[in-house]
Amino acid sequence: MKRSIHCFILITSVMLAACSQNKIVNNSIVINPKSEVFSIEKCDILSDMELVQLETNDSVLIANIDEVVVASDRLFIADFENGVVYIFNLDGKYVNKISDQGRGANEYLYLFDIFYDLESNTINLLSRNTSKVLRYSNDGELISVHPLPLEAIQMEYLNGHYYATTGYYSQESCSGNNLVILDTAFQVINSMCAIDEIGVNNALYDNLFTYNGYIYYVDNWLYNVFNTNDTTCSYSFDFGPYRRPEQLNSADKYRKALMENHSVVEYITSIDRVQESDNYIMATYVHAGMNFLVVYDKNSYKINSYTLDFVEKFYALRFGKIVGMEQNRIITYIPASSVVNMHRGYNEYNDFRIDFPKQVKRLQERFSQISEDDNPFIAIYKING
Repeated sequence: MKRSIHCFILITSVMLAACSQNKIVNNSIVINPKSEVFSIEKCDILSDMELVQLETNDSVLIANIDEVVVASDRLFIADFENGVVYIFNLDGKYVNKISDQGRGANEYLYLFDIFYDLESNTINLLSRNTSKVLRYSNDGELISVHPLPLEAIQMEYLNGHYYATTGYYSQESCSGNNLVILDTAFQVINSMCAIDEIGVNNALYDNLFTYNGYIYYVDNWLYNVFNTNDTTCSYSFDFGPYRRPEQLNSADKYRKALMENHSVVEYITSIDRVQESDNYIMATYVHAGMNFLVVYDKNSYKINSYTLDFVEKFYALRFGKIVGMEQNRIITYIPASSVVNMHRGYNEYNDFRIDFPKQVKRLQERFSQISEDDNPFIAIYKING
């Protein structure tokens, strides 16, 4: 969606949203963390949920999940800390794992990101420190290795171009900019979003997302969202008095203030993941140590924040940790230990068969056996438009 359409929607909605504590003002999505917050159970953007039990065996014991990409009948599950990408089909059957860590020509030293190329049907792994992209088939077979003219921390591919962010690390090939656009030969053709002192001081992990044929760039620390087709800001998030004050715009200063005065935790230091769909703008943030999802409804102009806790209507399970957001879905993972009691129907304190009979039955019909030591479950929530 082009910026002019964004502006029309956001500005037109000022009068309609003025009576709410959360509102739209001059292209900003204004959020008051102290206004009414709802449970994610009350969020009507979630129309369906697919729960996937990942196969557990001696070859695939997942220690950590940082990112999940769903594409071409595959789940690509990245553990950046341990440098591994696990591949499962959508039924949770284990296919393969990619663990080519090393300093060799066909290896990656540190894994920073994974992204899918729909044109070549490849899963791509980004090695920042060795400046290269490694392309693999859907079954985890190495296809090719491509050197990069920069050290990048995140990449996306769309319509013949690669989009990369540098983590505010100034590099000659990027002309002092943080967002870089490359061609299919991985050569720089454009760059934007100049690196300033705030970015340098905070080593920001900004994120990219795809919506409606465009790549969007999110300046997490300054709460701004840019359409890469237009270098001006499309919209921003405003947390009012809970926005981090300018004197704390350095991560070092913020950490020092946090140690000296714990009330600093009340500030919203950044927005994390952002994603747009035809009906919604969604973003995650942390306030007072808790994770929240804020949703702006483009049709009703309402803005609500949700705690990521219990979702009763599907399987009566916790929402899970968000490890992927796309235009039509939110992806989380839920530890098997959080599923096993509901599947059994009871624990030492509760009889879930009385409180949630339909959900227990649904879980038991869906999964024959669950152990608390199994690999995590992947929850794929379908977004309602």
